[in-house]
Amino acid sequence: MIRLSEIQLFQLLKPTIGEPQAEAIVNYVEVRFKENNEELYKRLASKEDLLKLEAKMENRMSIIDTRISETKSDILRWVVSIFIVTMMAIIGLYFK
Repeated sequence: MIRLSEIQLFQLLKPTIGEPQAEAIVNYVEVRFKENNEELYKRLASKEDLLKLEAKMENRMSIIDTRISETKSDILRWVVSIFIVTMMAIIGLYFK
């Protein structure tokens, strides 16, 4: 990719289209480039934004960890209950 400075662009355009038009085009390109950069700069995340996002993610991960541990205990409770009921049914059938 060829990179041209404003002066190089001006000197390249000046012989073909004339000085006033070349200057106008260079000014236009410069203004559009600055506007585009300002727009892109607004979209960038700052360090503070990233730190806030990291804090939110850690908070949500702790909530998820809590829910997973609660779910594990619920599943364990159900498995033990089903095991006890099954054993009681087997013992009941054995002594019948």
